[in-house]
This record gives sequence, structure tokens and C-alpha cells, in this order.
Amino acid sequence: MTGQNSEGKLTDFEPIRLRKMNKETLHAYAELSGDKNPIHLDREQALLAGHSDIICHGMLSMTDIGGWLTRAMEGWQLVDIACRFVAPMAIGTRLKVAGVCIEQLQSGGVPRASVDFTAEDAGGVIRVTGRADFQWTSAVTP
Repeated sequence: MTGQNSEGKLTDFEPIRLRKMNKETLHAYAELSGDKNPIHLDREQALLAGHSDIICHGMLSMTDIGGWLTRAMEGWQLVDIACRFVAPMAIGTRLKVAGVCIEQLQSGGVPRASVDFTAEDAGGVIRVTGRADFQWTSAVTP
């Protein structure tokens, strides 16, 4: 989670491990999203496409990252998020995500903040990067 320093500025986020991706989760996500690309569901198809195993849906990882961000930024509303899938994630991957508040300002009297995030696997390989923008929604200004 994030905190605030003595000037009320947001501090860096504590890194956290997200859930381990498994076949059941990939199949459920494929049904819900309609993304039934066989590299996410069939090992042979993933191997034919040049991967070492089934790969996870990138947007499935973003559901976990987005959930983590919105919990970490309690009192703030997510208004924009952008990401880049840097490298495929094999089945069994468990990402560690961390964030840094890179900007905090007032815009039209509303506090806003931007957070850069990275998600890496257990070997330290960065799999996802991105930025999320928030605006303050609670009654008390941070």
C-alpha cells in the first residue's frame, strides 16, 4: 500500500505478489472475455507459436494490477490506465508489482496523482509496465 509523507505527498508503494496464474483461471477468463486465442488455452498451439508453454492473457494480469492499484489508492478514483506487455507470462507465473507516485498536483481544484508501475516475475524479468492516473474523490483533501 502507499502512504503519505509529512507534506501530504504520496510515497512509493510496497511491492506485493499477485496470484499465481493457473489453467483454471485462464479458462475462466477466456470464457468471460471471449479471448479464446489458443496460445492461452492449448499447450501445443502455444509451442507452435514459439512459446515454452501456455501463456497468460495480458489483460488478465491487468485485472490483478488494477485491483491492487485501486486498493492501494483508497480514496482516489482511477481515471486512466495504460500498460505495455513487455514479455509473455507462462502459466504458473506469479507477478510482483510495485509502484511509484511520479506526480501529484491540483488540476481545477481537484487533487490528481500519477503512478508508474512495473510487474516482474520471480526471476526479476519485467513482464508489464504502465501508468495509472487518479483523482481524489473523498470528502477530505489529502
